[in-house]
Amino acid sequence: MEYPESSSEIYATACQVGKALMQAVLNDSDLEVFARRIDNDGLEGEPVGLLTTASGAMTVVVLPTADVLKEIREVEKNSK
Repeated sequence: MEYPESSSEIYATACQVGKALMQAVLNDSDLEVFARRIDNDGLEGEPVGLLTTASGAMTVVVLPTADVLKEIREVEKNSK
């Protein structure tokens, strides 16, 4: 299925939704959230990101793919 939006627009929207969910779950509308991409695909690839609270209390994976499974497992391992 083709989408009219670019992958960067979809990624930006997913990050906004992820941040809103984190704020709702932690009941903090002023929650500071940091985003970073963990994929190596550049502008043409499928973006995958991590959203993390400033305190490190919560991390969310945005648009995960199998290509970054190792990185996702590292995040899980380090959060325990």
